[in-house]
Amino acid sequence: MRLPAALLSVLLLASCTGGGSSEAAQSPSRTGTAPSGSGSPSAAPRATPSPAALVEVVPSSFTASFETPSGNIGCQLEFEGYLACEAREHTWPEAPRNGDCRWTRVVLNTGRPAERVSVCSQRADDHWPVLPYHHGFEAGRLRCVSLPDGLQCRQIGTDHGFMMSRTTLRTTATTTEPTMHRRLSDPRRLVASGMFRGYFQMPSKQIFCHLSGEHGADCYGWENPWERPADAAPCTGEGDGDPTAFIALPADGGRGRVVGDCWSDFPFGDAQQGPVLEYGGSWRLGDVQCSSERTGVTCTNRRTGHGFLVSKARYRVF
Repeated sequence: MRLPAALLSVLLLASCTGGGSSEAAQSPSRTGTAPSGSGSPSAAPRATPSPAALVEVVPSSFTASFETPSGNIGCQLEFEGYLACEAREHTWPEAPRNGDCRWTRVVLNTGRPAERVSVCSQRADDHWPVLPYHHGFEAGRLRCVSLPDGLQCRQIGTDHGFMMSRTTLRTTATTTEPTMHRRLSDPRRLVASGMFRGYFQMPSKQIFCHLSGEHGADCYGWENPWERPADAAPCTGEGDGDPTAFIALPADGGRGRVVGDCWSDFPFGDAQQGPVLEYGGSWRLGDVQCSSERTGVTCTNRRTGHGFLVSKARYRVF
């Protein structure tokens, strides 16, 4: 599935250095001196400013898929700060093979050092949303910053992290970090980028919901409690699973609706292990806001007023 290819349309800060077309380290520029006998003293060398990065602060429960501007490095962020990155092309050594598996993925997990692991397949050729140079994000204690000489990720307050480029891989946090300019993220930018997604379940662990810029909001019942629409496509039983239904609020601001579907496994893995939206709490991603109450979860497009109310016993779309 092709996702939108641009992330967070914002102006670079005046102190940012220029970008490049790949993560390969760039050679320093040469500095000249005054001609001999000119009588002019040599100019003192200017200190090279540290690169600056605009860092978006996002909820720690969000997940994400992104790549660097060259398209060479791709990463997936999962629940609770689990990050996995790989480079399609690189000159650094692969991780020790695990059987026939010969590709390398770098994994950074909460409370643990970064490690190289051997995997059996590479990232697909799909393009993910781009994390531009001199931009980054913080999700909980994880921070990643995209720079022309590589991708830097670390667990804040520790020396756990890595730096990855086409030519370099270090699995310890770099001692030189860019100047950080942090700001709380505007959910509208996150939706436009397609980079971040939100998942939550109700405290009853019977309803699980997914928010994204592509789909809006979808809610599923753990035990398939809702009746499928009469015009839903039939399930053939040949690998597409059992007939079921979910409640959807489209990203374009249209009315909520019930959608017939077929699956053999829950669509987002083990939903009962996901983050919980406690009663009285709410999540917002772009125009869509979902609120948790004991009577159910209500998701509404704040721009158009359309939405749905859903509980295990019933649903209402509007």
